[in-house]
Amino acid sequence: MSVWRLHTATLFYSLLGLLPGIDLFLDVGSLDGREAFAVEARLPRVKCIAIEPNPRNIALIQTEIVRRGSRIELETFAAGNENGTTFFYTRIPINAKNYGASSLLKFAEDSRNDEFSTNKIEVLLRRLDNVDSITSYNKLALWIDVEGAGYHVLEGLSSILQKVQIVHIEVGTQLCFEGEKLASDIIHLMSATGFKLIGSNLDKNLRRPLGDLVFLREHSLSPGIIRRAILRAWVIENFSMHRLARIVLPPKLYRTGRDWLIQHARA
Repeated sequence: MSVWRLHTATLFYSLLGLLPGIDLFLDVGSLDGREAFAVEARLPRVKCIAIEPNPRNIALIQTEIVRRGSRIELETFAAGNENGTTFFYTRIPINAKNYGASSLLKFAEDSRNDEFSTNKIEVLLRRLDNVDSITSYNKLALWIDVEGAGYHVLEGLSSILQKVQIVHIEVGTQLCFEGEKLASDIIHLMSATGFKLIGSNLDKNLRRPLGDLVFLREHSLSPGIIRRAILRAWVIENFSMHRLARIVLPPKLYRTGRDWLIQHARA
């Protein structure tokens, strides 16, 4: 059963703490490390690795690791389906506050370049199933937010995908980047490799241009546990004030409150 228009972060974190034996969390396309720091706070026994190739964001994460005295490991490569080097487009917004648009991929429409100051830099590209610090673990959880390149990240996990238990991934339903695989492609890939789509903040007809999907490995948790987590996430999305809080509160205060809720979440 797939439930649409629910709060995917709530669903992901509710189930993450209940999955037996998770020993590694990968925050792929980490931006500022927020998901890795949230998991470290909620599940200190789990190893957390943040993966981020953008120099601006790397500096932010490094500063926050020191400030928190965190044990998070930071990897400064781009995750993909090949090993080597590649170009990466760092995008600094000109008028808005969207610092999360940097990507391995070009925009599909040139007009979008007018929204950002863009630099093309060369970065290390790695398949995640070719990284020793990842392949040595047994049960993995992933949060993937890589601006159109999520499918490539999943392809680069193919030889260890059987170790992955749960995935939260940002997806598009309309082409935003050149070479981007859309939500339907990712759903097909994951369904063919032993995962069930259990929730999304998209609508069932995939009309919203951008959203998130949560996949769970089949038979990893009982149906009753999954249903309770889905109901909680649906209620939060449809009846809570989290969207208003995100708009009204200063970003740092909003993240502090969000981190507290994650740390104290109960399914």
